[in-house]
Amino acid sequence: MNTKIMTRTGVLLALCLAVQFLHLPIYITGPAVNAVLFTAAALSGTLSGIFIGCITPLAALLLGIVHPITMPLVPVIMTANAALVLVFGLLRSKNIYIAVLVSALVKYFVFYISLNYIIALLGIKIPPPLLAAFQAPQLLTALIGGGLGVAVTKYLESTFQIQ
Repeated sequence: MNTKIMTRTGVLLALCLAVQFLHLPIYITGPAVNAVLFTAAALSGTLSGIFIGCITPLAALLLGIVHPITMPLVPVIMTANAALVLVFGLLRSKNIYIAVLVSALVKYFVFYISLNYIIALLGIKIPPPLLAAFQAPQLLTALIGGGLGVAVTKYLESTFQIQ
């Protein structure tokens, strides 16, 4: 990984963490974090986006940004974020808008399957309001974040000739 990619990844990770530290509602924080994941994948590569998507939920837990009750969800969030970025990275060159749609749906399905089957199968009890926050809202925040991420990426690419 070259210095330019590492620097972009670090800056985007810092931006994600700063947004999380604001403790804003999920409908603001979620799209902002997802926008950074899409932007990272587009400008720095899939591995950069996956790295950020895996570090941010863990950091949020360790830094006290989210309540410790979410601890069992951290691997699920990491997996869902990685799936979002991976699918977006694979489909982006075909059609960026279809890539956003499909990757948002994949993220939602990872949450849905994990929370409704895997977590339950393991016998982990998650409060219903927390379960609800990590299902349908995740699709909406991923779609909004995808739109924002595409807009930011196109702006940065055209204004600063970022490749």
